[in-house]
Amino acid sequence: MRKPASGYSLIFGYLGIFLVLIGLITLLPLVVLFFYPSESGVAFNFYVPASATIVVGLLLAILLLKGREKEKLGKHQDFVLLVLVWLFAIIIGSIPFYLRGDMTFTQSIFESTSGFTSTGLTVFDFAADHDLYGYHVYTLYRSLLIFFGAVGLVLVLVSALSDRYGMRLYSSEGHNDKLIPNLAKSSQLILSIYSGIILLGTVAYMIAGMSFFDAINHAITAVGTGGFSTSAGGVLSVGGNTIAIEIISMILMLAGATNFVIHLLIIQGKFKKAFRDIEVRFLLLMLLIFIPLFVASIYFTHSSSIGELTFLDSLRLGAFYMISSITTTGFNSYQPIIYLGPSLVFMSSVLMMFGGALGSTAGGIKLLRVASTLKGVYYSLLNRISSKRIIRPRFYLRYGEDKEFSEEHYSESVSFVVLYILLLFIGTIAITIIPVGIDFDDAFFEVASALTGTGISVGITHAQQHPSILWILSVVMFFGRLEIIAVYYSFLRLGRDIIRKETV
Repeated sequence: MRKPASGYSLIFGYLGIFLVLIGLITLLPLVVLFFYPSESGVAFNFYVPASATIVVGLLLAILLLKGREKEKLGKHQDFVLLVLVWLFAIIIGSIPFYLRGDMTFTQSIFESTSGFTSTGLTVFDFAADHDLYGYHVYTLYRSLLIFFGAVGLVLVLVSALSDRYGMRLYSSEGHNDKLIPNLAKSSQLILSIYSGIILLGTVAYMIAGMSFFDAINHAITAVGTGGFSTSAGGVLSVGGNTIAIEIISMILMLAGATNFVIHLLIIQGKFKKAFRDIEVRFLLLMLLIFIPLFVASIYFTHSSSIGELTFLDSLRLGAFYMISSITTTGFNSYQPIIYLGPSLVFMSSVLMMFGGALGSTAGGIKLLRVASTLKGVYYSLLNRISSKRIIRPRFYLRYGEDKEFSEEHYSESVSFVVLYILLLFIGTIAITIIPVGIDFDDAFFEVASALTGTGISVGITHAQQHPSILWILSVVMFFGRLEIIAVYYSFLRLGRDIIRKETV
């Protein structure tokens, strides 16, 4: 009998299983060829990387896992596997873009990273010949990258294969809550909820006047909080009733940025429990505070270069950009954000940093961490002004229940916030160093947009941009999607193993 699989044999064996999944994902957009056979010339661009990836994945899984007992992954080895999975997903995902012929290697990596991290920054050329360059195939491919990247590759695999492999990756990828005790069934339930909302969104968009193709792509990217569009002009440029499309988009963006446990509680009719949650209440508070601020900022201080805006115009733009920012979706309205004044751009960057809920498809620091940090500051100030004899209970609401607000919970939230802001400034400084004339304010916003997975741009991201800028933003997007800690622990473990020469 073969000795048990452990260490890096186990890691690369599991990686093989993920490679098979990534290969299958790469093949999925070819279903469009049944409806647009004139684009069949691009099929090669997907068949080759997908086939090679599936074959390599099967070989790794068979050679390293078949017929062997599987030990548990060592300390932080789950993070090593997670980082490898996402790196290979991005690299393999970039190959179809590169084989298209009109994108450089750097641009291809950038587009793949933006898709898998559900960011939505893009260098994609919508003006290229549709048949020759496979417009519909590649447009669906970009949306599918967001679909699988937003919900998580680990969650998809666990839902398909169950958790019998004992992988401790589920929470590492950002899924902090299981809907039900069984991990595999919980993953399947999340996928079902996610797909159901997308289906409803597709129907709603079609009623508003979108074509089926535009509707399903925008539903995927709205719920996935990715922000990719089927048009260079964004979600409002594809036809239909623009006001209805704005309303539908805002609802879908909020749905994507909501924890899946909250979705389940709403489906079960447990509305009181759903409302008694710190993230839900904090999100509602942010909506009540910032939508009026966005509207006022646009109405009173917008740039004259876009002409006069009525109060209704300001309300539409303000509500749309506020929700697009805090949900980290990055959909653009009919007026680019850069023309709406510096105060709105600043508020948008703050909300992008806040992000959506833990256990949602949104990016950012996450509402639970932000609310916990603010709550911790409140308790600290309260202790300073209160008598030491008074002992006040510390708690926060989670899914309708009172949870103890511990020092550990507070310190973890603060540590994450500090690391996040530190990475934001490192990325900003790195971009301003590149001699292409980008000022600090614009660099700050663009890096915040990349780090939080939002995808709103102030004009820095485009196909002609300096490759170094695109690489910096790609790295920032990667760190943001894996929430910094996973990358840090994986490098820590890899460094230790290299020093000790541990390879098995």
